Amino acid sequence: MEDIRSRKFIKPKEKVSLSLASVNSYLVSSLIASYLLYFFTDIFLVPMAAVPVIMGVARVWDMINDPVMGILIDRSKSGRHGRMRKYFFYFAVPMGLFTALLFFAPDLPNTAKIIYAMVTYFAFDTLYTVVDIPLWSLISASTPNGNERAKTLSLVVLFGSIGSVIPMLAVPLLAGAMGEKNGYFTFAVIAGLFGMAALLCVYRNGRERLRPVQQEKVPVRSIIKIAFQNTPMLLTLLASMLSCTRYLLQISAVYVASYNIKSALAPETVQIILVVFVGVGMAIGMILCPVLYTRFGYKKVYISFGAIGAVVLGTAYFVGYESLGRILPFLLIGGVPLGVFSSITYPMVGDSLDYLEWKTGQRFEGFCFSIHSTMTKFNNAFASIAVSAFLVVIGFQQPVRDAAGVAVKQVQSAATLDGIYALVSLLPAIGFALAIIPMCFYRYTGRRREQILAELEERRAHRFAERAALWGETISEEEAQAAAACQVVDPNREFCIEI
Repeated sequence: MEDIRSRKFIKPKEKVSLSLASVNSYLVSSLIASYLLYFFTDIFLVPMAAVPVIMGVARVWDMINDPVMGILIDRSKSGRHGRMRKYFFYFAVPMGLFTALLFFAPDLPNTAKIIYAMVTYFAFDTLYTVVDIPLWSLISASTPNGNERAKTLSLVVLFGSIGSVIPMLAVPLLAGAMGEKNGYFTFAVIAGLFGMAALLCVYRNGRERLRPVQQEKVPVRSIIKIAFQNTPMLLTLLASMLSCTRYLLQISAVYVASYNIKSALAPETVQIILVVFVGVGMAIGMILCPVLYTRFGYKKVYISFGAIGAVVLGTAYFVGYESLGRILPFLLIGGVPLGVFSSITYPMVGDSLDYLEWKTGQRFEGFCFSIHSTMTKFNNAFASIAVSAFLVVIGFQQPVRDAAGVAVKQVQSAATLDGIYALVSLLPAIGFALAIIPMCFYRYTGRRREQILAELEERRAHRFAERAALWGETISEEEAQAAAACQVVDPNREFCIEI
């Protein structure tokens, strides 16, 4: 009898569609993380004091809308199109529209700029939640094979992470060719159109093969209580939260290129060079990540690369930024743990759902991935707020418009330049070091994980046999195992397995 953990369920067209949607998710997230703060401060010229407030209030809203979205998924019935796919159909177009509007910089008075920035950012942020949490929940529910789920999540994250590099390279090129204002908006329009197409592909090709056994809606309090028994997930998210300063490197690269590096090259060219070196390191980390955690487990990989990131980027701070060539090797090597950390959390959270099902009998993909999404957005938000607040503290001088309306960058003090450089070296190093602490308590690994998965497979087969008896059917143990392996006993039933 074929074991669930050796059988493949996800079709190639599903993987392609999910990968495209992941590219969109990461691309848009990277666009926001890398450039929204700079867009607000140096292009749209939103008053400096208002920027941290906008970022902070948006993150408070995230703490509300992400869990609400997850609970909506977990409390909804499967229906004809499942619990997740419908969101891609209804919200793909609005998501693309507000991606473009967020980077449109109309000529407005300062108060109107603040209002416009808040409205477009909040609308975009809400729509991103409405399509992103169903996406990752769908991937988790697409197979009962835990190993296939982890590999698919790693594959999707790998392609998505490639998408995260695209705006870091393309935006400076467009800004140099078209001017910053037009370049940013043009890229946002392209990203919006691509996102619409990618999400609609998932609506067409995505499938849910794991569906909840409960027929009645589970109370919200019960969902929260049960989900917070998912110890592996909580430790993973805590480690991610403690390492949130790693996002400073991505956000602050544009400031380092614009103000710190003294070179005959244009700032846009310097920025591309920095991004390429960090991006190559990240790509190496993302490619190695699935191979390494498959062989050594999540815990060892997380701790090892946390230590590498702390040592390498900490050393980079003391090396200094006087020479571009001197800091590039540190950014290249420092990008490797950045890529590992970006890739590993999704399969760890997806894998933890099997642990939750084993412990409680429930999965709650929507709520668990909403907590993950909240933490990811918290990390990005903390980084954006920290950078904007830190720039104020170190005396950063915001650009001013000249008589022709062109934004002119101001000369920064030596202390300000040192502070900007700390954002891409010392502070990320501290975050990598802190991430090691929760992982020391991570136990869902190795032989214990394999025992849990084997026991879970037996429970699913037994549960299916019980439900078949309620339908008045008699099935053999082999048929029950086949059903648990997503081989449908009755072709008239559209589900694969109810858990």
